[in-house]
Order: sequence, then structure tokens, then C-alpha cells
Amino acid sequence: MHFTLSLKRRLITELFVLLLIIVLGMAIFFIYSFKQGLRETLSQQQEVLVRTICEELDGKLLEAHSLLIAASKHVSAAAAADGDRAQEMLDARFALHRVFDSHLFLFTPSGHLIAESPYLPNRRGIDLSYRDYLKDTVASGKPCISDPYISTQAHNHPVLMFTTPVFDEAGRLMAILTGSIDLMGENWLGRFVESTIGRSGYLYLSTMSRVMIMHPERARVFKRMEPGLNPLYDRAMAGFEGTDENVTSHGVRTLTSFKRLKARDWVLAANFSLHEAYAPVRELAGTLILATLLGLLLILGLFFFTIRRLLEPLAVLTSHVEELDGKSGADRLLPPRSADEIGRLTRSFNAMVTELDQRLAMAENEKARSQSIIAALGDGICIVDSEFRIMLQNDQHRSVLGDHLGKFCYQAYAMESTICQDCPVVKAFADGGIHRCERMLPGRGGEMAVEVIASPLRDARGTIIAGIEVMRDITERQRLEQEVFKGRQLESLGVLAGGVAHDFNNLLTSILGNINLAQMLTGPEHGADKKLLEAERACMRARSLVLQLLTFARGGAPSKASVATEDLVRESATYAVHGSTVRCEFSFAPDLWNILGDEGQLCQVLHNLVLNARQAMPEGGTIHIHCENRRVDEGEAGALSAGDYVLIEVADQGVGMSAEQMAKIFYPYFTTKEKCSGLGLSTVYSIVSRHGGHIHVESTLGRGSVFQLSLPACVQDAPPAAGRLPAPHGRRLLVMDDEAQIRDITVAMLAELGYEAVAVEDGARAVARYTNEFTAGRPFDAVIIDLNVPGGMGGVEAVSRLIRFDPSLRAIVSSGYIDNPVMLGYRDYGFSGKITKPYTPESLAMVLSELFGHTTEAPKVAQG
Repeated sequence: MHFTLSLKRRLITELFVLLLIIVLGMAIFFIYSFKQGLRETLSQQQEVLVRTICEELDGKLLEAHSLLIAASKHVSAAAAADGDRAQEMLDARFALHRVFDSHLFLFTPSGHLIAESPYLPNRRGIDLSYRDYLKDTVASGKPCISDPYISTQAHNHPVLMFTTPVFDEAGRLMAILTGSIDLMGENWLGRFVESTIGRSGYLYLSTMSRVMIMHPERARVFKRMEPGLNPLYDRAMAGFEGTDENVTSHGVRTLTSFKRLKARDWVLAANFSLHEAYAPVRELAGTLILATLLGLLLILGLFFFTIRRLLEPLAVLTSHVEELDGKSGADRLLPPRSADEIGRLTRSFNAMVTELDQRLAMAENEKARSQSIIAALGDGICIVDSEFRIMLQNDQHRSVLGDHLGKFCYQAYAMESTICQDCPVVKAFADGGIHRCERMLPGRGGEMAVEVIASPLRDARGTIIAGIEVMRDITERQRLEQEVFKGRQLESLGVLAGGVAHDFNNLLTSILGNINLAQMLTGPEHGADKKLLEAERACMRARSLVLQLLTFARGGAPSKASVATEDLVRESATYAVHGSTVRCEFSFAPDLWNILGDEGQLCQVLHNLVLNARQAMPEGGTIHIHCENRRVDEGEAGALSAGDYVLIEVADQGVGMSAEQMAKIFYPYFTTKEKCSGLGLSTVYSIVSRHGGHIHVESTLGRGSVFQLSLPACVQDAPPAAGRLPAPHGRRLLVMDDEAQIRDITVAMLAELGYEAVAVEDGARAVARYTNEFTAGRPFDAVIIDLNVPGGMGGVEAVSRLIRFDPSLRAIVSSGYIDNPVMLGYRDYGFSGKITKPYTPESLAMVLSELFGHTTEAPKVAQG
């Protein structure tokens, strides 16, 4: 049932809501200000408390150490040499015993116990030289305070040790006097942290190595606070001092203060529960809310009686309007009851009704003449009156949306209770112009997209009396536009991917080149060789990612070469499951053939398949990958033509697929997973097809899926290597690249290969340097030139100028854009060779050997 509020109720409701918002806003602001002030006050008070206790604790530590140092002045050489005398001396130090509640000790400089008080049998002479406090005292010759450690005494409590060196008259260290405090005992140090803040607040003392010295929960003493459990504590360990809100390791929200002691690198902390701290805020909020509600109820009553009295004439007019359809003649007019705004509204209403009756009579005359014209048009046509009631529909309109004559258009077409937002007919009524919009409407065949063209219908005087809507079905047009838009999006992503791949290749060229040079300089026996090999493998994996980006950027036919199957499968699959709870199990047939294909595209295929299997097992599991050789004979049935293939099988233990899902998995944009594009498997299918291969899927719901790839094999042996001739030394090469790192690494590689190389940063400088050297009788034998130079002369223009100067020029083009037309047809642009970034000394040597007609012996580097 549709419920509409009357104007009176709407006014009361809106005024009440407005007042409620204002009052509540003020209350919230007041409470917030009070809370912030309270927090600031509590923070200042807590900081003062922590600072005061820190000062007292520093004083106590210094006082305890001072007593120990003063007592060391009374340790004689005889006492240091005689355990009994030392025992008497220690037993007599009553003041020290009151401070150091655990024990007093006297050690030799070598760390052996001379005496301890209270006396414990069978302990004299024990070696405690391994204790850090003894090592630090002997090394520095100064008193020190230890971090907590577990005592060797029978109680095995954590203790603190205060030490001071004892020197003889000649200034030689003859003994070490120490006093210990039991961190589990009732002593002056424990009384500091027994102080409470409010009802539930407390203090604790910690070392900078995150070990608790004192804590109200004695079980936490000498326990280590692990990083991540208490965020503000972690900041304090990094140097923070002050107060802030925090969450303790028990999950309690607190106001926490930290202050570092001066006597020792320890931190004193104070925790005060925010629940207790903000109790006055909650009490204030409750009082304000109660007062606000009572005040609003009183105001609401006043609003009700005032508005009811003011709107009574309007209610009479509204009732008359509602009953207008059942009236005729003079009964359709309402006598004014006042001279105010409502009276003027009544008179205006009467004039409007009179004029409307006249116009409707005229419209009936025009209706018959218009219907024949409207019926002949191919588009759906609907005429609505000024109240948006449907006055006419032609046959085409009725066939699409049904017969709704006499109904309101927004109810019939849009299922709305009021006029549609951004309605073109409303705009046509307002300005007399033609307006368009597109909408989704419920047609007889389901939801459909339509274009609505609205224009006003005028009477003989030019007055707008109705609106005409011409409806055109554009469902198919929108579908085609969406496909074009998706295509443009993919094209834009492709351009972006190509640019990212180019820049990444430049970075990889520098990284991989430096790794290769480091391998040449260190040799395989060097200790760093293993790390360099791992770094080179990481670069190769990054290069594989770049190839996948370039594959996405250029699409089209693959650039085929022989690809090692096992290396391809292992690397792609391992990378796809990295960081997950899924692992891969591999099975490779002996003498497995290589694949004839585009390595970057094949990496993308395997990565997508393994990633799909990983997503099918959110709880973890094992992906079984098996590879074997497969030969298809002439006349053998199936989708593959005769020939040799490599079969790759990827099997998961996931949720599986239904037959209906399997029929659509290779459709673009089809996916059963949230936040997935639906392009992964369609890309796989496209790449496999372009390679002349085949993909087959088997799946069972609840048991998993198996994807079988058949890809053309490369079974021919590699051609024998050409005979190696000594590399001609003394050849001069000119290198042009806008990246300084690539220039430096290329020059270094060429030097290792026996060439003399000079580098410049853009095409203009390359042309100038080449012509100058040529004129001076020191010509370069070849140039290696970057294809693209942002903001400067690139490779194509530079080589064009150089060829005009020296037709015998030998130039090699270098770029990370392997799909650039210049790289694909480099000879058409005057280049003699090409090299793709990132390149290694071996690939550089191979290109130069082809250019000069000899084989350059590249230094050996480990292969990843």
C-alpha cells in the first residue's frame, strides 16, 4: 500500500527533523568538545604523573647506586682476598640490605664469587664471568645497572644487578661489589608500579629490548612484549615519549603515556582505561539526550496545533481538487474563503480549471486528425496531458509497452509514484523545446533500452497543452556501443601496458647488465656468485612478466621460437601460486620436446591456468601438472592436425564446474568469481588457437577440473654452432641511449667484449659525434642506437641523417618495444640489426658477430 504524507504532516515532520538535527548537532559538538577537553586534561595530568614518577625512580636508582659506590670505598684488599672477611663486611652493610633485597655480592675481577650476603653454602668461588653486568663493569671500569636476568639462586626469580668496581691504592681493579633486587619481591622498585591511576589504571617498567622489569601482573615480569601486540608500545621502543590513545596487548583501549628514564635506558609507561576516563562524557551525553527529547516533544506539540490552524483552508482546496473528476459545470469551481495566499490560490485554481476545460474541448477536436498521422509512424508515440496522464498511444507503442491509456505515464512505464527524475516531457513543458533521454523500461519482452524524444504539443495560440513522446528501441544500439567502449578500454590498457613494459625493460637492461658484469668480474668460484645467480633468475622472471605485458599490448600473431617446456612450466606455475596455500606437483616425461611458440604469450597461458586452479581452491591444495610428448598421425580424429605436440595437463582439486559453466568458460567477460574480469580463459583460448594448438577441459562438481593443452612441438635439433673466429679488437662503436644507466652498462659490456665504445644521450649528439669522428679520420665501425628518446631526436631520424652522410653506415636499433614496427621491420628503416631490451653480453655479442661477419667470444656468465 502506497502511503503519502499530507502537507501538514510533512511540514511538521520536516521542521521537527530540522530542529532535531540542529539540537543534536549542538549536543554532539558540545559533547565532542567536552570529550576533547577531558582527554587533553587527562593526558596532561597523566604525563605529569609519569614524569614525576620517572624523576623519583631516577633518584632512587641513583641513590641505590650511590650507596653501593660508597660501600665500595670500605672494601679492603684483605677483604677482597679473604672470603670470610668479605662475608663479615657484606653482612654488616645493613643500609645496603634494605635497598638490595635479594643479595649483596663481592666478585673477583675474573668473575669468581668471593662472598655473598645472606650467606649461601657451597657457592664461593663459582664462576659468573659470563654475566653481562660483570663484563661491562670490567670493560668500562664504571658502575652499571644490568637488564633483568634469571638468578642462579634457588628462587630462580628475575633480578636486577647494580655493580661498582673496587680499586686498590694503585688504581688497579681488585674486586666488583654488586647488589641485586628481586623483581618478584616486595621492594621499593615494586612499590612504584603498585600505584594506580583511577580504579583500573596502572604503571609498568620495560627495557628498550622489550622485556618487562616491573608490572602489576607479576607473571609478566621478565616476559618479552612481541612487536605488533601494542602499537604505541612499539612506537615508544622507537623513541616516542608522550601520551596517546592505544590498544593494549589484551585488546583494552587506554590512554597511555611513555617516559624514558635518565639513569638507565628503560621506559616507564602508564595505562588508563578509556572506558573509565570517558565515564563523565557518557553521563553528560545521557543527560543532554534526555533533555533534548523532552524539549523536542514539547516543540512538536506546538508545531502541530499552529500548522493545523494555518493549513485548514488549504485542506478544503485539496479535497475539492481530489473530487474534481466527479464534478461538472459550475461545481468544478470552488468559492474563495479568504483574501490571503490560499484565497488567491483558489481563484487561480478556478481560472485554471475553466481554461483547462476549454482546452480539452479543443483537444478532442484535434485528436481525431492527429491519430491517423501518429498511427502511420514507425516509432512508438505517446501523448500525455499536463498531468502526465496518457491521452494517446499508437499501435507501435502499445505493442512494445502495452495499453496504458488513461494512466499516468510514470506509473505505467517506470513503476514510479511520482514524475520521473530528469523527465524530458517536464523539460519540454518548461521551455517549449525538444529534449531527449535514454531510459530502461519494462517491455513485454523484458527490460529494454529506449530513447525518448519529448516535444510540447501546442494549441492554436501557441500554448502548451500536452507533451508528445517519441520512443525508439535502442537496446541493440547500446549493446554495440558497450562492446565498442570495452574494446577502446582494452586498447587503452594495451597502450598503457606497452609503455610500462618499455620502461621496465630499460630498468631490467641496467639491472641484468650489472649482474652479468659482476659475474664476469667475480667468476663462478666467488662467494657472491650464488647471490648473483639468484638475482639474474629474478630478472629473468621479471623479463617474463614484461613479455606478458607486451603480449597483452600488441595481441595478434605470436613471435615463435623454441621454448624449453620444463623451464617455462615450472617458472610460470611457481610464480602463480607464490604466497598462497596452494602448491604445485610437477611430472615431466623424459626427453620432453620444446614448444614452438611465443614465450611471453605461453607464460601468460600457463599463469592464467594455474591462477584459475589456485582460485578454485581457496582453502589450499595441490595442483598436479604433467607434461609429455604427443604425436598426432594423419587421419587421426580430433581438433589437431597431424604433427608433433607437447601435452600439458593442469589438474586441480577445487570446486569444479557444471556442464552449463563449462560451455561458457572461454567466452569473454564470463566469470563465476567476484572481482574478476572474465578475460583470463578467453585470453588462454585465443593464444592457444593462434599457436595452432588445442585446449580441452574436463570437470566434475565438487572434485575439480583438468585443463589439457596441446601445443606444437619443436623437435628438430638446433643447428650446429658456427665456427668461432677471434673477435677483431680495436673496433669503435657509438652508443646512443637516453638512459644514463643503460649507456654506462652497454659501454662496460662492449669493453668486456673487446670493443672501444663511446656513448651519447640523444640522436642529435649521435649525429654530431659520428660526423666529427668520421671527418677526423677516426670513423666508428657501427652504432647502437635507442629507438625512442623523449623530447629529443630518436633513432629513426638519427639513422636517416647518418645514412645520408655515410651510406655504408652499420646501425643496430635497440628498444624495449619489441612490437614496434621499426623493431619488426628494422631493415626497412636503414638498420642492419636489432637488439631487444633487456640484453645480456651474450645477446650483444651475437648481434655484433652477425653485423661484422664474425663470432665475438663473450665472457661466460652463469645462466638462471
